[in-house]
Order: sequence, then structure tokens, then C-alpha cells
Amino acid sequence: VLCRCEGDGSRVSIISNNSEPDWTPALLSDGRVLFTRWEYTDRALWRLQKLWTARPDGSGVELFWGNHSEKPDCLVEAREIPGTRKVVFCGVGHHQFFQGSLGILDPSRDLDFPAGLEPLTPEVAWPEVEPDRPLAARHAGLAQQADLLHPSGRTDAQRGGHHLGPHP
Repeated sequence: VLCRCEGDGSRVSIISNNSEPDWTPALLSDGRVLFTRWEYTDRALWRLQKLWTARPDGSGVELFWGNHSEKPDCLVEAREIPGTRKVVFCGVGHHQFFQGSLGILDPSRDLDFPAGLEPLTPEVAWPEVEPDRPLAARHAGLAQQADLLHPSGRTDAQRGGHHLGPHP
């Protein structure tokens, strides 16, 4: 659930009523809270974590992007790009939460994949939904480094690996 409080941590109140997790909130310039919602309503049992907004008091909950999108699986840590309606986010896996790819969303283009989605790190697949896209097809020159990548997105620096995950 999402909560709000005073700057000193007092007066904590719950502002979301979802029966599943709402997390990684951020404020938009218009005052709404942007957050990842685990949503089972009107969908199958996979590809559940998309972006939603609410007013700071918890009212006015509405979809921001991706309610019927297969890719990316889970959109987290979204932050508004100043002066635009776009947000940058980490596209991670439902089970592979600590690896993924960065992207930009423009909800003015449409609310579901592929419209409005721009991968920022195309060399890194969306976890759990692009297993068939080989590393070499994503970015030339990185295939030989594939054995250096750890599932967490970190690498064995002693062997010359590069960090490709969105979470340092």
C-alpha cells in the first residue's frame, strides 16, 4: 500500500486501497503520485505490474501506462522527465526484479505496448518476456561479454565485465 505522512514522519495515513502491492512512488509535476501497481483486475495472472497515478490523498486513481501490455513485465522506479509528460523507468521481471532494462514512456502516444515505449538500453532485454532475443541481436559487440554477466545485472569486474543492469 501507499502511505503519506508529514515531513517529520508523523500523521501516517494509508492512501491506496489495493489488495496487492503498490510501490516505488514518485511525485509528478502536477502533484499526482506515480507508482507501480500490482493489478489483477481485468487481466490474466501475469504481466501485472504497471504504472498508475493517484492524487496525494489517494483519490483519482487511474492508469498511467501499460495495463494490457505484455512488455515490459514490471515497470518500477519511474520518474518524470522535467518539462514533458514522459517518464523514465526500469523494466524488470516479476521474478527477476533486480535486473532489467531502462526505458522511456510517453503516455500521450498510447497507453499500451508498443506505442509510447522507447528502450534506452536496447542491448538489455526486458526480463522474462524476451528470452528469445539473443544478446548479439540486441547490441553488436556485447555477445562475447555475456558470460561475464551475473543474473543480478552485476558483473565480475576482475574478468573485465561491464555493469548492464539498471540497479547499481
